[in-house]
Amino acid sequence: MGAVLAIEGDTSAGVEMGGIVAETTTDVSDLSLDFEMETPHHLATEDRVLVKLIVIVGNTNNQNVTVTLVTDEGNVSAGTWTTAAATKERDEFPVAKPCRVFGVRLTATALTSRIEVSSVEVEWE
Repeated sequence: MGAVLAIEGDTSAGVEMGGIVAETTTDVSDLSLDFEMETPHHLATEDRVLVKLIVIVGNTNNQNVTVTLVTDEGNVSAGTWTTAAATKERDEFPVAKPCRVFGVRLTATALTSRIEVSSVEVEWE
């Protein structure tokens, strides 16, 4: 088993993650943005592996984010990730996909407030 990407950071007030510049923003309720994030792809050392689980830690502020396993053998929709407003949660998305190269894509449309992605992990065997 392994982790494709593990982003760990402290998002408490006044603390910045390395390489990320903090700035103050004002929410504009009538503004909506599309969002897409994709992890670096992992190349299995074996001929093929079975991707079993995607684990995401973060906060979507009650907005829907689509989770997709991206592989060399086609994409697999893993489900929709939604957390309660202002609640950081750990959510699991079971998948059973044999492949050699894989990553995770998160997408959303018409976001009206900030979302937080603290970590994205993929378990395989």
